[in-house]
Amino acid sequence: MLHEVHIENLAVIESLDIQFALGFTVLTGETGAGKSLLIQALDLVAGDRVSGEAIRQGADEATIEARLTLQSVDARRNLAEQGYGNDGDVVVRRLLRRDGQHRVYVNGRMATAGLLQDIVAPELEIHAQHSQQRLLSGDVQRQLLDRFAGLNAEVEAVAQAFDAWQAQLAEIEALTAKAGNRDQELDYLRFQLEEFDRLDPKLDELSELEARIRSLAGGVERQAAVATAAELLNDGEHAALDRIYSAAEALTRAAKHDDALCDLAARLDDVAGQLQQVFRDLPKVGGADEDIDLEALQTRKQKIERLTRKHGGDLAAALAEHDRMRQLAADLEALDERLATLQAEAQACEAAFRQQADRLSRQRQKAAESLAKAVTASLRQLEMPHATFAVLGWGDGKPRRHGIDDIQFCLAANPGDPPRPLRRVASGGELSRILLATQTEIGLEHAGATVVFDEADAGIGGETALTVGRIMRRLGERYQVLVVTHTPQVAAFAHQQAHLEKTVVAKRARTVARALEGESRVRELAGMLGVRDTATAIEHAKTLLAGAV
Repeated sequence: MLHEVHIENLAVIESLDIQFALGFTVLTGETGAGKSLLIQALDLVAGDRVSGEAIRQGADEATIEARLTLQSVDARRNLAEQGYGNDGDVVVRRLLRRDGQHRVYVNGRMATAGLLQDIVAPELEIHAQHSQQRLLSGDVQRQLLDRFAGLNAEVEAVAQAFDAWQAQLAEIEALTAKAGNRDQELDYLRFQLEEFDRLDPKLDELSELEARIRSLAGGVERQAAVATAAELLNDGEHAALDRIYSAAEALTRAAKHDDALCDLAARLDDVAGQLQQVFRDLPKVGGADEDIDLEALQTRKQKIERLTRKHGGDLAAALAEHDRMRQLAADLEALDERLATLQAEAQACEAAFRQQADRLSRQRQKAAESLAKAVTASLRQLEMPHATFAVLGWGDGKPRRHGIDDIQFCLAANPGDPPRPLRRVASGGELSRILLATQTEIGLEHAGATVVFDEADAGIGGETALTVGRIMRRLGERYQVLVVTHTPQVAAFAHQQAHLEKTVVAKRARTVARALEGESRVRELAGMLGVRDTATAIEHAKTLLAGAV
């Protein structure tokens, strides 16, 4: 429900505040007073595109602010999920700037026009003059029929069945294209896999190889040191042990002449014994595993590093790529079998789609008969006594996401005329009446939503205008209805009436709005009849109001 709108600096509107109630409200006033600007403002509230040309002359920016309550549960959930509140009350503010830096705010937070299109537009149905052209669209006509018949769930089921079928066809197409170079791709994959399998690296092998290579390299160095030490101690031509033993013998021989030499000879024998023990222990310290080939380990490490650089940068990535290539090769080898399976599944999906689409088509056709009768009856009350409305376009067999129907609203304006598509035969006035008739019979998508008509009654008068007024009042009992009108017969049926008036202040035009009640409303209706203050016009206005119940 729309509660109120505030507008600043929008064309002739310098500042305007207007409140709205439930039921049927008419907006009246002279041409140029700003009624259409109010409709434009509501379009902006619903997320329409911004035009900088609408900003009032001399102002740098314009503001449109509206307060409304969302009726749709989905819209409320959408609002809450995006952090704009969860009670359904919305304050929308659009700031239009001459420099093009426009802004959108929802409940005080920055937002986008797309959010307004999602949460406001579905509940604020605006039927301006361009809406008549929308009625010529086959998609719009089909959606109206589905809404009338309550087929939204069936339409969604058909769409899902179509999507499933098309997904299968897309996969078949992709696999068929792949089959063209399957042999070449398989040869390449097998070559890569053979390189992997021949080497057969393990996930942690590189680190293990590095540790073993370091260990073996150290062992070789130790072994060389032991061999050198052994040679210097006992195995070489000038071995230390031989020399020490020789020195000890020489001192022993000379000790018979000098007792002091005997102690030195004994000390040399001790040294020789200690060196002999070191020599015996050397093989234990320097032992190495002769079965391990250091060069072979280094070669394997280099091969694994080359493979990882080629397939991902590290061994884990390379092993993952190996698994991917193996699976891809398996898929290519089983391509014919997979294609056969997909084709069978696609046939099943197509059969399911066509079954549901055929059922939907029959449901639409049944509903179309009821809709055609109802709209025809409404048109004959709207100064089209010989008109026949029809809905055609059943089961042409061409699959689409919405089914197999190419819906067309058709009109036979005169007796004996065959029904023809609206886009070929309907005039602007006839489209206005068809729009009103379909709106009356089909209703709105959301209970409690707001519908706005901008001069949908143009060119209608007399009894037809009274019929339009009754229709609008009947709609107003189910929805909030706002109507811009110049027709007094329509205005008389409104639950409330507001008058927009353009005045000139300091040589600048400005618009003001005021609610009309009692005598002021009678005088406004009298003016709409032609002469505001004559007794006859006033009595006629009172008669209109008295009869509009």
